[in-house]
Amino acid sequence: MAFQTIKRDPVLSPFANSSDTYSYHDSRKLYESNALIHSHIILVKLTYAECCYSYNMRLGVHEILFRTTINVFGSEEQKRYWLPKVDQFQVLGSFAMTDSSLRDLETTATFDKSNDTFVLNSPTLTSTKWWIGLVGQSATHTVILAQTIVNEENVGLNWFLLQLRDLETGKLLPGVVCGDVGPKAGRDGLDNGWIQLQNVVIPRMSMLMSMCQIDSDGNVTGPIHPALMYATLIPERFTLAFSSLVSALSIYDQNFKPYKVPVGQALTIAFDCLNCSAYSDKKQIYTFQLSTALCCLVSLKVAEKNVMSYWNHIQILGSVDPTADEYIDLLPDIHAVSAGLKAYITAWAADSLPLCQQAVGIDAKYGAAFGTISRLVGDFGVLTTGGGDNYTLLEQLSRSIFANLKSVIKKSGTCVGSMQYMNKLEIILSAGPPEYRGTFDNSEHVDYAIHLIEYLVVLRGSQLVKIANDIRKEFWKEKMVEFNVISVLHVVGYVLKEFRESLSSKFVPKSEILPVLNLCGSIYAVNSLVVCALSVALEEDCLTSIQARSLKFRLRNMVDEFHTHFSRETIKALGHPEFVLYPKEKAEDVLKVQAML
Repeated sequence: MAFQTIKRDPVLSPFANSSDTYSYHDSRKLYESNALIHSHIILVKLTYAECCYSYNMRLGVHEILFRTTINVFGSEEQKRYWLPKVDQFQVLGSFAMTDSSLRDLETTATFDKSNDTFVLNSPTLTSTKWWIGLVGQSATHTVILAQTIVNEENVGLNWFLLQLRDLETGKLLPGVVCGDVGPKAGRDGLDNGWIQLQNVVIPRMSMLMSMCQIDSDGNVTGPIHPALMYATLIPERFTLAFSSLVSALSIYDQNFKPYKVPVGQALTIAFDCLNCSAYSDKKQIYTFQLSTALCCLVSLKVAEKNVMSYWNHIQILGSVDPTADEYIDLLPDIHAVSAGLKAYITAWAADSLPLCQQAVGIDAKYGAAFGTISRLVGDFGVLTTGGGDNYTLLEQLSRSIFANLKSVIKKSGTCVGSMQYMNKLEIILSAGPPEYRGTFDNSEHVDYAIHLIEYLVVLRGSQLVKIANDIRKEFWKEKMVEFNVISVLHVVGYVLKEFRESLSSKFVPKSEILPVLNLCGSIYAVNSLVVCALSVALEEDCLTSIQARSLKFRLRNMVDEFHTHFSRETIKALGHPEFVLYPKEKAEDVLKVQAML
């Protein structure tokens, strides 16, 4: 019904037939139509987002990145002026953060006291803002991060709101040079582009001034902490991570909404095809792999409840008083959490989508389903680099783990948030690794995995801290593989703790599905140990070879139990209708039915 509504709509229907690429004026019409879609027909908007990946991502750039930056870093006066324009799509916003790198960012904004303006420049080729969503053709404005120069002194990074194009003609303004990066592996309709600035003059009040203020005389106040300038990255990373899964599981959330959800969609298609396929000899292998992936999806989604509660708590602290000690203390941790989760979940999603594609491909008659997952692979593979390269983000988490362990070992600080368990470093190491017993019940596997992972992170991490030399760059280059292993283990342990906490306090699921969720969590815990921790655990004598075999045997038994009794109902709970699973094929069917009617 929602798709038919789109087809009849005079604004949306042309885009449903297009090749997923739009001109500037087409984009403006599409965005303006979004402002006209009221809550009582929100399904129309969501359905179009399902059927057009680029529309979905464009909305994310405008509503999540552009709007959030203004909301976090803008003064009250700036927010009152700009947010209504953003919400009504009177402007189309992009997000221009990285050029060469965040640490060595080169774009400059030089304060000109004589006329109360800033002059923005891209002084080198490497200062080009690159791979910026919506910049190639569509964006009228952008928020841009630049080194701020006042009285010939660099006073740090600040955000500026810059108009790129004329609102009527779409032509670039003087001094602004933008281009499209060209064809990509996926999401060709998202016009990723680049920006170069040549003496672009903007008013002083175009600098977003909630965290840092510069008056007309060039006096600088703030920011309290340099990390505050990166706060806008956190919601982006959480969005990229959790949107890779499924928006809401109807088994425990009554407010189910079908947003674009690649892994949930691909798993639904793969299970649907496997249940109908005659290739029973190959089905068993894929059934095990797909079932563990489905349990991982459910576990991550349950854990999301607690993760986002933590982030919301920090946001409230910042909105009340961004100078508060608790806010400043927790911000680095939530930054590390968002980096680790984004890297871990999007990498897992990128591995899971081809698995679903291979499972469908065992039977040639499911060509349409194979093609649908192929599009998902192309369109969501970009998430491993979009919003920050995954290896770079794991390095950020590694540095946070290293700093926290170092502060505990030297007794110079206390760990908070996701790193709080490191405060018990001496107790954890003196107690030794937890013992695995084949008689564990399902919930005990989650507890065992958490304790083992904490032991391994503290053990391996403290070893690296103690051998660290003064040449930090060489040390990190030499030990990055080891740090990546520790970072992934830390993320898995954090997810398991948030999963356990969510089930016990954040929501009360129906009694009949609690055993299903517990079983999913146990399978995720044991499978994560087998995939991420087993080699390290064996090296550190935390498990014997007999215990390792017992762990794998228990995993197979739990997966068999899940697949036999719960996999069909869990797939149904993801709530994907057919026109979303096979959008292009089902759209053609809808048109045929309309023609017959």
